[in-house]
Amino acid sequence: MPTFVFFPAVLLRVFLALSLLLGGFYATAQAVESEGVRDIAQELDQARTELKQIQAALADSKIPFTDQQLVDFRNRLNQVQTKAAGIDTTITPLHQAAQARLAELGLPEDEATETQDVKKQRSALNEEISTLSGQLKIARLIAVEAEQAISEVAAQRRQQFQDVVSQRGLSPFAPSLWRQLQEKLPDDRLAVQKSWQKIKEAFAPVAWQHKLWLGVGALVWALGGIAIWFRFIRFLVNKSQPTRLRRSLLAIGLIGLYVAIPTGVLLILLSVLMYAEGLTPELLLFVRQFIAVVALAAFIAGLGRALLSPHKPTWRLPSLPNEVAQALQWLPLTLGGLIIVLWTLQQLTHVISSSLSTVMLTNGLLALGLNAVVGIAVWRAQRYYRKEGGLDLGSVWLTGLHRVALRLVSLAVLCSVIALLVGYTALSNLIIQEVIWLGVVVLTTYLLYCLLSDVAQAVLNNVRQDAAQSQLNQAQWRWRSQAVLLLSGGAKLGLLLVAATLFSLPFGEDPVIWLQRRLAFLSQGFTFGEVTLKPAAFLYGMVVLVVGGLAVHSLQAWLANQYLPYTRLDPSMRSSAARLVSYVGYVAAVVVALSAAGIGFDRMAWIVSALSVGIGFGLQAVVQNFVSGLLLLAERPIKVGDWVSLGTDVEGNVRRINARATEIERFDRSTVIVPNSEFITKVVRNVTLSEPLGRGQITVVMPVNVDAQQVRACLLRAAQSNEQVLEDPAPFVTVDGFEQNGGIAFSLFFYLPSPRLVSAQRSEVFFAVLELFAQARLALHHTQRMEVIGPASSGVEAVAAVPPSAADASSVCKTS
Repeated sequence: MPTFVFFPAVLLRVFLALSLLLGGFYATAQAVESEGVRDIAQELDQARTELKQIQAALADSKIPFTDQQLVDFRNRLNQVQTKAAGIDTTITPLHQAAQARLAELGLPEDEATETQDVKKQRSALNEEISTLSGQLKIARLIAVEAEQAISEVAAQRRQQFQDVVSQRGLSPFAPSLWRQLQEKLPDDRLAVQKSWQKIKEAFAPVAWQHKLWLGVGALVWALGGIAIWFRFIRFLVNKSQPTRLRRSLLAIGLIGLYVAIPTGVLLILLSVLMYAEGLTPELLLFVRQFIAVVALAAFIAGLGRALLSPHKPTWRLPSLPNEVAQALQWLPLTLGGLIIVLWTLQQLTHVISSSLSTVMLTNGLLALGLNAVVGIAVWRAQRYYRKEGGLDLGSVWLTGLHRVALRLVSLAVLCSVIALLVGYTALSNLIIQEVIWLGVVVLTTYLLYCLLSDVAQAVLNNVRQDAAQSQLNQAQWRWRSQAVLLLSGGAKLGLLLVAATLFSLPFGEDPVIWLQRRLAFLSQGFTFGEVTLKPAAFLYGMVVLVVGGLAVHSLQAWLANQYLPYTRLDPSMRSSAARLVSYVGYVAAVVVALSAAGIGFDRMAWIVSALSVGIGFGLQAVVQNFVSGLLLLAERPIKVGDWVSLGTDVEGNVRRINARATEIERFDRSTVIVPNSEFITKVVRNVTLSEPLGRGQITVVMPVNVDAQQVRACLLRAAQSNEQVLEDPAPFVTVDGFEQNGGIAFSLFFYLPSPRLVSAQRSEVFFAVLELFAQARLALHHTQRMEVIGPASSGVEAVAAVPPSAADASSVCKTS
């Protein structure tokens, strides 16, 4: 009866499956175009021959296959399928290139006009296309037939699995089993002695120096791992803050210590056995599987100790009471050791080809031991909860989920024990091993989820601290925080998907074939129009896009901050030049990323067509504004810092010219977002385009009998007293004529270095004018009467303005 051990090897198989898949992705992604690298026709013949042999063997129903033989068939079929996929990947670009060259020659012309060279090229290309087309069809047919054969092998293995699970044998408590075991025990003991003798003979050729180095190497590895662990603890305590991240890192480090020390020691032992070259293939396979089981058991033990932390409650991640953690502290090490012992006994029966009674007994002991350990642990936990009146994990749904999980585990243990008592040993093993497997998946997912959350929270805290210390501006703080949240969310989602995949792993189906079935699209890809998109290549394109974007951003910063300041360009032109270079760089990065994703330059016609349709229906304004932005950067009718006005509503300083719109800051500190097309299609007044002078004007209304020269002298003196007023052109005064109310209007004009100074300096000049009029006892028109008041304590006379009447309110002093 074939023996199935699902739980101890399932994690190892999953790891091997992922490794094989990644290796297959890299292998199939390489397009080897040199004909000298491999002979495609010969490889196709070899793959087809291998496939036909396996198909013939599977078709012969008279030959019963063992599970190991079916696994060998599956591995050979996977190699054939990978080889066919690689040939397909190699031939496809060659076939497309040949068709492109034939299309460049055009349609065949008349025999009389077409040259001999063109005829030879056309003939050679047609022959090459025909050969490549045939090879391409054969490769794809081999891949399809290999996939069908793999499905057939998987179906046979599932059928064997179901037969074994549904098979009823003797219970380990049945007296007849022990009588059969007593009869076959001498033969089994002799087989064990022979196997042990083979192991000793394998070590015999090894010199004592190598054995000494084996012991020294194992001791150094173990002591070195322990020393690294204590240094790791000291580093976290002294260099990190007491947050959840510290506890997560301690848990990960403890699991790594548990796995690394025994696995490393056994790998050193395996290297010595490989050097001896005295082991049989069966014993060598047993040693390798034993190392994998030890690594898995050590992982389970380390995971349990890390989550329970019975002696260090401050290290504990889950919200478990100390009494529960201390009551279950024996569980991880006991379960790990039991898995190693029982698996070793079970596999020894296969290696030594022991009797059927011994196999049934070891399978029964495996099921009984695992059920006892899990059942006792659940019973002790539930007893504590009943004594304390329940469990409170801080969350209603988490507490309820924990309670339901305990009940389900209790029910599963009960069903497994009942199946064992009635003789369904394989079914009992399956139930309890699946319980342990699902528990390992859930706890590992919980630990990794906590680690991702804690890392994201630590990074966010650092970002907040940098923002609080003014090392980051608001925009940098915002996009860094968003990037951290998006990355952590994506990682958590991927972790949950993997956990769900492992959680729902079908019974009896090997993880390798199961993963290959569901993840084959990563290497094979899917067709979209005339383009074949492969997720692996797409991820590579995303990496290229991110790296290219970072490179362009760095180039823009280097130009704006380091190189361009040493040129003759003004600050506005430097900003425009750096931004224009960034636009070109981002476009180039997108094109290169598309090419890396498998969308070459010759296959972008559909993208251009889609964009043209989109532009025609809904993106006209976007494209118009983008092109207008490029024109603004190139022609520079406006630039950053200019004082512009559009119509009567929008006036202010240009703060930023973006790809779609321009930001204008108005004089009341508000910001107006103006589409770039407005600056191209409408009339724009740019006050500071060529840096003109600012001109100020002050108009006053004086009585008709006033001394005009004295007024003129006061106005000019007020303008000349201001330091910002230019001497060339010099200020001047004009008489604008008589007003309707009988006054005379005088206007003072003066010039300033910049139009931005007009508003403030005109006010200063106005104050100077009023002061000089008061000193000269010049009264304004009666609509703006000024009375001279002489205070008793001072020889300086002050002027108080009397407000005009409501009727004369329209004749107040005018300014412009």
